[in-house]
Amino acid sequence: MSSSSVKSASAIALNDAEKFSAWLSTKIAPITLKERLTLLNSCWQWGIKEGILETNPWAELVGRVKVPPKQLCKPFTKGEIGAIIQGFRNDGYYHRYADYVEFLFSTVTLTPSLQTMLLRRRPAKPDPDELVFTSPKGGAIDDCNFRNRAWKTVLTRLEIDYRKPYTSRHTLISHALDLGMTPTRSQSRKPSSVTVSTLYCQFRG
Repeated sequence: MSSSSVKSASAIALNDAEKFSAWLSTKIAPITLKERLTLLNSCWQWGIKEGILETNPWAELVGRVKVPPKQLCKPFTKGEIGAIIQGFRNDGYYHRYADYVEFLFSTVTLTPSLQTMLLRRRPAKPDPDELVFTSPKGGAIDDCNFRNRAWKTVLTRLEIDYRKPYTSRHTLISHALDLGMTPTRSQSRKPSSVTVSTLYCQFRG
């Protein structure tokens, strides 16, 4: 940018701010654009309060940015759940995560099969500090590494629409509600600080 195009804060008019906002909107997401304009608006508000500036060209622009509503998580279907678990069990390398994946999809209730799986993994002399599920190398499972390598690899091979592993929590509650479980009982089985009303609205619209 040439020095001739640089303006002082007091010289920036609404038209200049609009051009900048339009340019920035092509570079970043709407929610980020709104955050950036909010910061600029705060700076000019401070300048006016301190007597440095007289007008604020950013105030109007913040309200113009429309942030799309956050999309609800799409729960995995029962068929997808079965395919994902089996996909991990059949994978030559990532099969070591199979029990962990089954656990992610099964923690609404301690089913007999889940109990059997956990008991199978229990060592002869349990250590309270020992990990139940580990990475292929025996260490703690790194969430990012698991998601970016194992999870994405298996879902891509199965041609299942990608959703984060965290979606397993939403899937559990959604299926529980479909089976007739009340929101209160459903929440009691899911460790979370989310209120019952929020939980019900999120999954049932």
